[in-house]
Amino acid sequence: MHSFANNVWMEITRREDIGADLKAPSAARSGGVTGSYVLVPSVRPDDVVIHYDSRREAIVGASVATSSAEPVPIYWVARGSYARRAGAQPRWMPGLRVALDRFTELEPPVAMAEIRGHRDELLALRERMQDRAAGQPIYFPWIPYRDTLRTFQSYLVKIPQDAISLFPQLRGLVDELAGGASKQAIRSPAEEAMEAVIDAAGKLARRGGGQGFQLDQDVKVAVEAYAMNAATEFYLEGWDVEDVHGTESYDLICRRHGETKHVEVKGTTTDGSEVILTPNEVRHAREYPCTALFILSNITIERADDGTVTAAGGNRNLFDPWPIDDGTLTPLGFRYQVPDRRIR
Repeated sequence: MHSFANNVWMEITRREDIGADLKAPSAARSGGVTGSYVLVPSVRPDDVVIHYDSRREAIVGASVATSSAEPVPIYWVARGSYARRAGAQPRWMPGLRVALDRFTELEPPVAMAEIRGHRDELLALRERMQDRAAGQPIYFPWIPYRDTLRTFQSYLVKIPQDAISLFPQLRGLVDELAGGASKQAIRSPAEEAMEAVIDAAGKLARRGGGQGFQLDQDVKVAVEAYAMNAATEFYLEGWDVEDVHGTESYDLICRRHGETKHVEVKGTTTDGSEVILTPNEVRHAREYPCTALFILSNITIERADDGTVTAAGGNRNLFDPWPIDDGTLTPLGFRYQVPDRRIR
């Protein structure tokens, strides 16, 4: 008998970075909520997330959520048939992110052939859950298909404990992850201060903060996504552009005819006369000669009656090349490592 206080979810995805996080757009093209992502805000810290790789048609591992869903800008392209026909391209947009940790591969994976071997038990369980739900959606991972079953077409679904128990290797992994007590990391004041600087510098896609010491996270997300799209569109005029916002200290790599440029992007609702830089951004701008600074200033924010935040307008300020020391760098604080001299 298995009883856990937290939920177990299943991510259904084709991502190459399975286990890194859960992420989803905040709204669909029409502005409404997309059913495929409706469960993402329900994930809580210590919930277990099982990962189904649609390319391999197998459950390949599991992780533990370490945060609730937080507003962040995400680099996103819809993968549905309508989006493919419309030629949808990746863009930055307001989204949600759930941080994950302890990703563990499942050996061997639970292949779709093995799942279909439990067709009768799974469909009977699904029917019982539907009866109890009284017409409410249950987000069961599998649905009937001809004389077998197939994976439910949604990004995140609920997977009941009785379904997990049909697969011993999966049962063992979920028990292991769910049984591990979560430990709240103790952060030093210096680490907390550095996170505040990173937030203010606009590195939202990494951990959830924003440009300018704004309190409204939705505004931060809208401003950064809007600025990133503006910079990308500007450089696409003559360059091949790669987004590296989530992995490097800068935001874009631009290439043409053997030339490579790194671009730092800042978006702000102010006049842009000051922006926040992280120590890594300063270091990179000094060390890499072909670096540009793209600032989109005076961005305006509109908030709809339903609370949706939209960014618009803005003035482009381009420093290309960017001799960083031509401006004025003002330290906001110092991180001091105390020498090893203790009073005895």
